[in-house]
Amino acid sequence: MGADAFHVYYGLRWEIDPDSDDQLSQLESESDTRLAAAKQHGLDSWWGFTAGEESCFLLVGKLAGHLGWQHDHHVQLGDAAMARLMEETRRKLLASSLEGDPAWHFQFEPDR
Repeated sequence: MGADAFHVYYGLRWEIDPDSDDQLSQLESESDTRLAAAKQHGLDSWWGFTAGEESCFLLVGKLAGHLGWQHDHHVQLGDAAMARLMEETRRKLLASSLEGDPAWHFQFEPDR
């Protein structure tokens, strides 16, 4: 049994069509090229379903907080730690050849 969660990521985010069996099977089997690039370059990744399950999401970058009843209840990042996290993540994303502008993503993931 799981619980609702809230993910705080710095990096890239993609919407995934939940009706695309091919994309979901690649995520489930960890054969998605974005997951492979994340692993190869020391980046974090997380995927899941959005509220209402109308779409899925994939986050690649650096996990700054994983919040919820079964996770952390509080996360704190000082200015220096946040700047370091952002710079290191940008550098790794460039090396990974994943395209997009890194940003802060605050993603709710409901219990399924």
